[in-house]
This record gives sequence, C-alpha cells and structure tokens, in this order.
Amino acid sequence: MKRPIAIALILTVCLSAYAILAPNRTLGYGASLSGSSSATVDASLNLRHTLLNLPVLTPSLDYSLTLSSSVDGLHIRGIRAQASLTLFRTLEHPMRFVAVNPTAWSPEISAGLDYRFRQGTFWVLEAKVFKFEERDFIYEWVCPYVCFSTTFREVDEWGITLMRFTCLI
Repeated sequence: MKRPIAIALILTVCLSAYAILAPNRTLGYGASLSGSSSATVDASLNLRHTLLNLPVLTPSLDYSLTLSSSVDGLHIRGIRAQASLTLFRTLEHPMRFVAVNPTAWSPEISAGLDYRFRQGTFWVLEAKVFKFEERDFIYEWVCPYVCFSTTFREVDEWGITLMRFTCLI
C-alpha cells in the first residue's frame, strides 16, 4: 500500500515542478455541459494538464467530475480521466469569427476511462473537432463521444459534449 502512494506522490511533485517551470500555460480548469443516450444531462468540472506544448501532436491529460441530472434527480455520476492528442494548430481557419481575439483551431482526439459510481468502469473515446485555443482559454463545441464496456464488445452510451470552457493558469 505504501508503494502506490509513494509513486503517486513522486509523480505529483514532478508534474507540479514541471508546471511551475514550463514557459507556457500548461494547467487549466473549466466546466462543460453534455447530453447522452442514457437520457441524462451532465455538467462537469474539468482539470487539464498539457504535457508538452508542441505545434503538432500535443499530448495532454484531462480529468473531470461529472454531475448528472436524470429522473432520479441530481447526483454525482462519476469521474473521467482521458489522454488527449491535439493533432495540429492553425490560425488560418474559416471559423475565425468564433472569438474576438485570435484563436487557433486545434482538433483533438481523446481516449480514457470513465468510472461511474453506480455502474462501474467504461472506456471512452472522444473527438473534439471544434476546439479553439486562445492565450488564456480553450473553447470546445459539439464534441461527440462514445463509451464502451471494458471488453470493447458493446457500446454502453454515446453523447455530445455541447460546450466545454477551460481557463488556463
């Protein structure tokens, strides 16, 4: 039991030191709103850590705590951890009207685990086609996702993240 705690502590210290020493903003927090095939409306609190700030194939880690509204009422649905890969960034795109400041279009794909307190663990894949980055913010719109059972034999749920706003610190 002491070994996993020690490893988690070492990783936290190393990632924190990296985040403090990194030249660009690599940490962010935000909120999102999504809907799913299980007839729920979900709101999430998100944390984001960009590992390397590269012009292409930028890796990042995303964590979220999901609150769900359904027939049963409002409850904490679960937590999600995803590894994301930003494919490229470009300032020359047809959707420059999205924000007043210059924004970079930066589509991204994500894969990770979705742990739901009442149902168990599921794999999740997400495509963030309409993702735009500014110096201080990341905006994501209409991001489809699908959740699979841990054996990938059946689709448990699919949905769309309607919007996700991330403030970089």
